[in-house]
Amino acid sequence: MYYAEFLEKIECNGSKLKDWVRTGVLIPAKSGGGPRTKAEFDYANLLCASIALDMTDMHITVKGYSEAFKKLHTMFRTESALVWAEGYLALAPMEISFASDNKPYSKVSHKLILSMSEIVEKTNLTFDNPQIPLPFKIAVQG
Repeated sequence: MYYAEFLEKIECNGSKLKDWVRTGVLIPAKSGGGPRTKAEFDYANLLCASIALDMTDMHITVKGYSEAFKKLHTMFRTESALVWAEGYLALAPMEISFASDNKPYSKVSHKLILSMSEIVEKTNLTFDNPQIPLPFKIAVQG
């Protein structure tokens, strides 16, 4: 999805989105190459932006977590949704960890714990087959 559609989905202002891309909190699926080539965003970006907005609402400086967000993007783009969609995310500035009710967190110091099912629900994502990784690019038809 392109910039305008992405902004509409996350209900965020453009300057905040550009800042998050510049600081590595969001990593577009396809980088914009100039004025005529716009960046493209995917579901991994949508999930990360939702987490970043929650953190902003809690008055947490999101830029300090850019290393953790890089790891989140990689995981959302490569791992099955079965791994993370129903668990809890423990987030620290440099690391991430996931847990379900029966699996303990790894040692993450200064962690913020978020429910992934709440984040998925908030972003209106649905998984026909949760074993399939999220699509990289979403084409708008119409």
